[in-house]
Amino acid sequence: GLQGLSQLAKPLSECFPEELWQGELYLLIERYRSTVEQIATIERKLDELAKTDETTQLLLTVPGVGVRTAEVIATGLGDVKRFDCAEQV
Repeated sequence: GLQGLSQLAKPLSECFPEELWQGELYLLIERYRSTVEQIATIERKLDELAKTDETTQLLLTVPGVGVRTAEVIATGLGDVKRFDCAEQV
């Protein structure tokens, strides 16, 4: 896994020419970790917003609909009051 790969990686500045792959691996692992951290930050913010969004909360009462699905539907629908009946949705 990632831990095993991390043991093979080393900072590019410490690599000899035949070890450049280890430096590249190090950079890729750092990029991966940074991306995972950014996703976690975004998901925390989305969770905060979902708690205060009336449409998202209503959609969460539908069996099988999770937070991310409810957010996508709520965003796509926009203001549900613009529909006269359920068939228009």
